[in-house]
Amino acid sequence: MSHPETEGLKGSIIKYWNGAGLCSFDSSTSIKDPNIASCDNYVESRLLENILTQDQEKYVAGIDVGAGLGRFTVIMANHCRHVYAIEPATRLFEKLKNNCKNLMNVEVINTDLETFNIKTRYDLAIVSGILYLYPDEMVISFLKDIVNKMNKNGTLVIRDFIVNSGVRQIPSKYIDGGLCYYRDSYYWGGAAKTLGLNQINMFQCSPCYTPIYMNFLAKLHLTTLVGRQSVKDYLVKRLESKQRRRIITFCNQEIITVFMVMKKI
Repeated sequence: MSHPETEGLKGSIIKYWNGAGLCSFDSSTSIKDPNIASCDNYVESRLLENILTQDQEKYVAGIDVGAGLGRFTVIMANHCRHVYAIEPATRLFEKLKNNCKNLMNVEVINTDLETFNIKTRYDLAIVSGILYLYPDEMVISFLKDIVNKMNKNGTLVIRDFIVNSGVRQIPSKYIDGGLCYYRDSYYWGGAAKTLGLNQINMFQCSPCYTPIYMNFLAKLHLTTLVGRQSVKDYLVKRLESKQRRRIITFCNQEIITVFMVMKKI
C-alpha cells in the first residue's frame, strides 16, 4: 500500500476524522442523532458480545482497527488477554486513550494498520466503518495484512454496510475526492474465499428505522423514545431472531449495517 493514490486517500480519510471527530462515545458517526446513535450502539454492543462469547476461552490477543473512541475496544477487553487499539486520527486517539486509561489489558496506539508492526499474532480482529471507503484493491490488501498476522482459527469481525445486490459507488460528502463503496453479500463471500477465510455468518447489526416514523419523531423532538430500555431490548431480540434464521431484510432501506464473522482456515 505504498502507491501515492492510496496514501492520498488514507490521508484524506484521516484528515476528515481529525476534523469531524465523533459526536459521542455512543456514535459511530459524526452527524447522527445522539438518541439514535445511543440505541444503535447498545444494540451493536449486545450483538458483538454474543459473537465473542461463543468461544469458550479468552482470545490471547485482539486488535481493534480504527478504534475511534473505543466503543468496541471496551467489549474486546472483556474477551482478550491483550487488546491493541489502533487509531490514526490524532484527535480521536487522544480521546480513545482517555476512555481506555483504566483498562490494563488495552494498549492504545496512534497508527494505522499498514504501519502497525508487531511480532505477536492475534486471535481476534475487529474492523468497523473503514472498508466502505476503500476501493476493492485496498480492501483485499488491507484484509490480507490482517489475515497474515492472525493465528489459525482466528476470528475476524467486520462491521460494514451492504446493499441488496451489486456494488454501489457514491461520491463521499466528507472525504475530498473519495467514494463510498457499498457492496453486497456475494462480494464479501468471494473476498472471504480469496483470503482463505470461512464466512461463518453475516447479519444485520443495526435496526431499520422507518423514515416516515423517525422524521415524525424528530420533528416533535421525541427521538428520546428510541433510547428507552424496553425499545432497545426489543430491537436486540428482533435482530437476534433474524441472525438465527439467517434473514437479512432491507426494510425499504437501500443500505444496511451488518456484522460479518469470518474464521481463518
